[in-house]
Amino acid sequence: MQAFERLISKLSLYSAYVGGLAMIVMTFQVTLDVVLKYLLSYPIPATLETVSSYYMVALIFLPLGLVTRDKEHICVELFTQGLSERRLALVNALAGILAAAYIGVMAVRSTEEAWAKTAIRESWETAIWDMEVWPSRWFVSVGTTLMFIYLLIHVVDNIAVSIRGRGTLTTSTTEPAPDR
Repeated sequence: MQAFERLISKLSLYSAYVGGLAMIVMTFQVTLDVVLKYLLSYPIPATLETVSSYYMVALIFLPLGLVTRDKEHICVELFTQGLSERRLALVNALAGILAAAYIGVMAVRSTEEAWAKTAIRESWETAIWDMEVWPSRWFVSVGTTLMFIYLLIHVVDNIAVSIRGRGTLTTSTTEPAPDR
């Protein structure tokens, strides 16, 4: 299990790096587009289409595995702050199962959509050319699949914590709370 987790961790990290690179390139392209538009009256063609079809999709979806791995999603502890570690792990396991069911469907559907759009070589018409956008469909599939895998890993770990009092991962998936 730990070897599998290390592999998924590396894939999530590389995926997030690509998302971060997309943010840097997007910032550079948009800045250059504005400068060229106002200084030389010659903007970069298809900047809007590139930003909306590639950069933003990569920026949003590719880091999902890393965010899930590090448990960096918003967490409201209003009702769970007084629970013991085992009870909190059980609540987290149940929430993880619900989240995994939802994200699992999203991962499957986005992968089906990516295959369909790849098969027809989906493109958007710009002012100058037809820009192929089908590769960006895979960003959604990769990000949601990595998130789904990490949700399952956390569910297994939370179940282990709720039963045995300790997890299977090197780091616990719950914050320690006093036993009540």
